Amino acid sequence: MAVHGREGAMPTQYYRLHGGRLTITECWCLARSWGAFLKLFAWKPLGGYPFRFSIPRPDALYRIDPDELPDGFRDRFLGFVAAVEKAGLGRVFVHQTELLERSRVGAGAVLLDPTGTVIGTVGFSGTNRRPMAGGLTLTTHFADGTAGITTTARRLYRPQPHHLIHRHPSLAPAGLLERHRQYLACWERAGKFPRSFNAGDLPRVILEAQQRYIDFYAAEGLFIPMTDEEVDRARGAAT
Repeated sequence: MAVHGREGAMPTQYYRLHGGRLTITECWCLARSWGAFLKLFAWKPLGGYPFRFSIPRPDALYRIDPDELPDGFRDRFLGFVAAVEKAGLGRVFVHQTELLERSRVGAGAVLLDPTGTVIGTVGFSGTNRRPMAGGLTLTTHFADGTAGITTTARRLYRPQPHHLIHRHPSLAPAGLLERHRQYLACWERAGKFPRSFNAGDLPRVILEAQQRYIDFYAAEGLFIPMTDEEVDRARGAAT
């Protein structure tokens, strides 16, 4: 089994979601039902719903062989990745999210189109026994520091300001790639210049994107660092 392992020496830092900082729109996006929404809303005067799940800010990518994933999770994950490959992107590597809770599993695949201008990221999360449906995000980075994104992921939080996002939750990988290329043509006509990457660039590009994501919402106060006690409790609850 070829295991690439963790690239880097610094430990992962963990955050949790601050329920009191959620906007009404974000409460609804997270809840997706009236009952859950009213529950989140009722907690706001009390400081917000006490979310406990860990949100890692990685200081390195933990690249793995897919065989390391739990069987049911792995099969569904790789089936989705295969559909993305069939659409025209080549797989570069697979990585796993270092979650505190042992019952939770998070994995991702990173892919690249032949031009080097479209990066595909597949994200899957769930439990050891029940994988959840994954999502596909297609990203093109531009020379001006912005990024054009076409994704199946539904909105959860307010987007980062340098992201130009189009969401299509129901599209299959081939349809999403076609739609992204249409948007890319529009962005180029508007004066955007796509950056091109090779496979060797992607570990750095993906890690920096993950870190920017956490740092942005931490600066907004939406993600707050977990205390040592919270980290220990999250680990203990998973045993």
